[in-house]
Amino acid sequence: MCLARAVNSIGRTAAVFLVGSAASAWAASEAELALAALNKIPPMEFMIAKGAPDACGTGCDSWIAAEGRIVPGTPARLRAVLDKLGKRNLPIFFASPGGKTNEGLEIGRMLRQRRMTAGIGRAVLANCMPAKSLSDCGKELREKPDNEATLWTKDVGCNSACAYAILGAVKREIAPTALIGVHAPHFDDSALGQSTSQRQRDLFARAAEKGFQRHILAYLAEMKIDRALLDLSLQTKFEHAYFLTRAEMFDLGIDRREPVGAGWHFGYQPIPAVGNAASAVLRIEANGGTAAKRIVLILSCGSRQRGNFTLSALQQVASSSDRPANELRVSAGKIGVTLTPANSFLAWHKNDLFEIRQRSATLGMAWTLLGASAVTVAEWPVAEPGTRRDQSDAPRAQYSIPGERAPEVLKTLIAYCTQ
Repeated sequence: MCLARAVNSIGRTAAVFLVGSAASAWAASEAELALAALNKIPPMEFMIAKGAPDACGTGCDSWIAAEGRIVPGTPARLRAVLDKLGKRNLPIFFASPGGKTNEGLEIGRMLRQRRMTAGIGRAVLANCMPAKSLSDCGKELREKPDNEATLWTKDVGCNSACAYAILGAVKREIAPTALIGVHAPHFDDSALGQSTSQRQRDLFARAAEKGFQRHILAYLAEMKIDRALLDLSLQTKFEHAYFLTRAEMFDLGIDRREPVGAGWHFGYQPIPAVGNAASAVLRIEANGGTAAKRIVLILSCGSRQRGNFTLSALQQVASSSDRPANELRVSAGKIGVTLTPANSFLAWHKNDLFEIRQRSATLGMAWTLLGASAVTVAEWPVAEPGTRRDQSDAPRAQYSIPGERAPEVLKTLIAYCTQ
């Protein structure tokens, strides 16, 4: 499960509203650092990106890439792009740390008026990663915008003012690996002058915050988004960002697709360090209202040579003493691989702890798993040494990964692994 958490926005992306509240001297210095980091990010640019068939969704090969900081002139630049497109209604994908809130709301209303689809992602040059960085591949595409693009969503954020802008889309398709970050506002009271008393500054801050809340609540009602989004943002300091969980996105009305992100995907996998790989994520609801269970399957190649594949299973655990005891059987029909607790290891990814199991897999196994209409993941008790499991026994639990996008992912994986 992707855990929502408050994350320091300076280390990743400065997610700033630029309309926030007065605070203590210590907090103000934190706010100044966040503002300085934000202001180093270039203003938002728009580009028409074109990729392979289905690059931005089923039947979608072209999109508007909107990347950078939202500033006073951003809505006008977007309007010019949309006017130039005329009746051609392309989806828009944001990658933004935020910026001016009023302009973010204006963008949202523009998306709603034109009944647009929106998502989160960065446009990068196709076949550029992982040889080069995400930043370099994005820069190269902008230098050669007619070249084929790829939509990259992993850990790409739409934060602060961008989080409000994307709500205006009539259809929001947030990738499982993308992030929406919110936090409390910050109000700049420097215009009040040095002679203004602290009491006057406090009154200004309270009045500004009340006005901001009324403004945002009216916008959320207009976009049919639950007002609890504002409550979540106000609970997080301006210098940080709170990243919404998938469950919160569903409950708030931001992305209610079911299931979200089902099936196989191709992209960079940081755990273990396998580079680009095919992956599928299972989020299983646990009993008793506890946190959902998460299993990630990764099919990768170690040295990019034919036949040299690895199947990895990552299971999220609460602590090092809470490791899964069951075997995992990953299969398509009668063909499959069993992953046992033996020789497993633990690794952290961001704030999440995973138990990792790995087995080598042949090229034929890659074709079987990614060529099937569905892949079954079953949990079994660990078999006693020297014994065989009774095939008539039912597994303790069983899950299914649909074969959505599998042919495309299989083609990409084989091409990547057999160069």
